[in-house]
Amino acid sequence: MRLQRLGGVRRCGLRRAGVLTIGALLLCGGLFGEGRDGGGPCATAYAKDDGPPAKEPGPKAKGKVYTWKATNGLAYDFYLPKNYEAEKGITLTLILHGSNGWKGWGFGMHTPGEFRPDDFVVSPEGTTANGQGGFNSLQSGKDLKRFHEFLVELKKLVKVNATFIYGLSQGSFFAHFYAGQHGEEVQGIVAHGSNLWIGSGLKKKNHGQAIAVMHGRGDPIVGYSNGVDAMRGYVDLKYPTLKFRTLELNLHWAPWGHQAQQLAWCEAMTTEDPARLLHNFEWMENVKDSDGWLFDPVAAYQVAQRVTEMDGVDPKAQGRAKKMMAAIDGIAAKQVAAIQTSYDKTKKTITKSATWPLQAHYFLRDWMGVPAADAWAKKWKKTIEKQLDVAQKARVDYWGALKKDKRGKAFSAGMDVIEKGVLSHWSVDPEMLANLAKWRDDAKGSGVSAAAVKRYDRVVKPFLDCREKGKKAYAKLNKKL
Repeated sequence: MRLQRLGGVRRCGLRRAGVLTIGALLLCGGLFGEGRDGGGPCATAYAKDDGPPAKEPGPKAKGKVYTWKATNGLAYDFYLPKNYEAEKGITLTLILHGSNGWKGWGFGMHTPGEFRPDDFVVSPEGTTANGQGGFNSLQSGKDLKRFHEFLVELKKLVKVNATFIYGLSQGSFFAHFYAGQHGEEVQGIVAHGSNLWIGSGLKKKNHGQAIAVMHGRGDPIVGYSNGVDAMRGYVDLKYPTLKFRTLELNLHWAPWGHQAQQLAWCEAMTTEDPARLLHNFEWMENVKDSDGWLFDPVAAYQVAQRVTEMDGVDPKAQGRAKKMMAAIDGIAAKQVAAIQTSYDKTKKTITKSATWPLQAHYFLRDWMGVPAADAWAKKWKKTIEKQLDVAQKARVDYWGALKKDKRGKAFSAGMDVIEKGVLSHWSVDPEMLANLAKWRDDAKGSGVSAAAVKRYDRVVKPFLDCREKGKKAYAKLNKKL
């Protein structure tokens, strides 16, 4: 399957929000993230023995984080905003932690009252205890049943109008699983850093759901290809409201502004309530992208387009939505012009001064679905398809040779990915690039020929030199949104 199809009908990817230290990755997070604009500190996770006060969810438990247990023993922390009105109901957003995590992770990484501030936000423990103080959400009928019981009980305590799930790592696997098996209960999911379990239950009757698959490009715990494979499952079943979001991060987790943006897209693309659509659109209007890697142009464009089309939305808001669409399409046109200028100037080759290799790479990944971007992709169709097909074959050859420890062959295949398939996401695979550099420096010990070394110096070195130029050129234009 070609990369440009990854988003299905409604597509996307993403970017980067500042590379943070790898700290507590094995715990699927850490104590600090970033706010909506990528700049503010998140809440700090509390110790298990000094958690929130216990209080049953309802009108008397608003404005603070509380903890409670379902009848079946499943513990959870929750935040119910002060503006909750029982007669009107509210949107429920669930945060599912990763392997061997616990309920405190949810509000340790997602600031209460700032992350989805008008939602009933709930962070439950995993459905199966690991016997050492942590929890997991497993692929079993028992875990499905326990989570279902918890949700049914939760919705008796608080009037819920729509339900969305954000899951990280194992929580993401379970989000796919539960939304597939209980599609009638879930309007959308943001699945971050996982793949699909066999038997996740994807089916056509769930086509009303919004599915956002999100993955860090340099995820060191669950490799990026897992997210690609998860997306393929939904594409193959033709889910109509679907997008792929790439984070330009070498992390397994992400600052919560990214997942909040995808959740806003999920609700905006599924709600029939003009007020909720407008609420999520206004949230996207206020995203502050300080470095050009946070704002999701395709998500914003699609939400704005829906604002212009839905009856009952304030005409002034519809006017702002049209302006947003025009602004996004205008930046897309500027990206196209910059790519083409660099491409023509370097005579279609990769040089150390070129910006087009990475600028076009990110643009193809992140902007398909915006008119100017789609027009560019149509114009470049033959080039794009050829590059992606060659890169896919070279990638297979690379990994096949690597498994047999034939580093010389793997070296040649890796250079094919860069020289002939730079628009593919595999061209920036950090492990492959690191291996190529290592094998080039130890050519004799790695079985790399003198000719291959010369090719590396001619092809890969200029690519490595031009990477930052392309990334900066791309991000500089995005910051104007």
